[in-house]
Parts: sequence; C-alpha cells; structure tokens
Amino acid sequence: MPLNMQAKLLRVLQEREVEALGSNKLEKVDIRVIAATAVNLEEVVRQGKFRADLYYRLNVIELKIPPLRERTEDIPELAEHLLKQVLSESNIPEIRLSESAIFWLCNYAWPGNIRELRNRIERGCIMAEGEYIEDYDLHDASGDTPAPTEATSDIKKPAYGLSWPPSEKRLKNARAIKPRLPKTGNIPVQLI
Repeated sequence: MPLNMQAKLLRVLQEREVEALGSNKLEKVDIRVIAATAVNLEEVVRQGKFRADLYYRLNVIELKIPPLRERTEDIPELAEHLLKQVLSESNIPEIRLSESAIFWLCNYAWPGNIRELRNRIERGCIMAEGEYIEDYDLHDASGDTPAPTEATSDIKKPAYGLSWPPSEKRLKNARAIKPRLPKTGNIPVQLI
C-alpha cells in the first residue's frame, strides 16, 4: 500500500471520520479492522515501506495462523468442509474423498494454502469417476506428486499405494464429464 494511502487510512482509524467521494462533509464511522498479510510487517516498517504509527494502530491483537503445510492434522476436516461447500454450490451428485485422496492431501506441500486446497477439491469433483475422489483426481495437468514436507515426512504410505492412471485416460474422462456438469458457472472447467 502506498505511503500516502497509509496516511489516509491512519487518519480514518484515529479520527473515525471519512469524507464521502464527491462530498466536502466529514462523516463519523464506527468500524473495526481485520487485516491480514503474508509479509513480515515489522521488517517492512524497518525498511520504511510501511508507517510505524499505522502498524502499531493495527496491531492491537495479533493472530498467527500457520500455513496449511504446517497443520496437516487439519487437512482432512478442511477438505471435507470444502467438499460439502463445492457440492452444495454446484449441484454435483454426492461424492466422497477416498483414503488415498486424503493421504495425498495430507502429504502435499500446499504452496497456494487454503485456496489451492479448495481448487484441488473442485478438480477432484470434476475428475472423479463414481462415488469417490481418488488421489489421481487431485493432480494437475503436470501430474504433480506430493512433495514430503517436514510436517508430513513421518506419514507412512498406505498399504494399497497410490494409483496413477495414464493421463490420456484422465483427459478422455474429463471430456466425457464436462457436458454432464450443471451449468451453474460455479466450477471452472478447463481441459488441457
């Protein structure tokens, strides 16, 4: 955020007044601010790129939420919740996550955090054949595999292993599924 915008935001937070666009009259506001960042703000303040007074004004209560890759124990429950959301929004018939899919989700590094998890669940709903989303339904076009992370390195591979059907078969299935998807616009469907 540019420094001049930071000054305006700070004034609003301190004075609790705003000037509406096209008006010259100040109006009182009663607001609470919840701010999130992936940047170390203390470092940015030291670099002079973020106003210290705004930082201290915003930093009333600090919540540090670790990235998804550091809380793998939450992934199964989050995945189930997101799956219910996707099914509800898209009118897709009931489908569940298989054990191999949950294993895959728990072992993936999640550079895109929770947004990527939701996208993978949507992908699984589109690619699944039958009642279950399998591990291979979650892969992207590159056939990415979960890279073990420090948090997941102690998770053992299930006895049944992970299956990897040929990508040509997956593509053919995706083309067959696309026309049958509801026209809700909630799930973007892209084929390679």
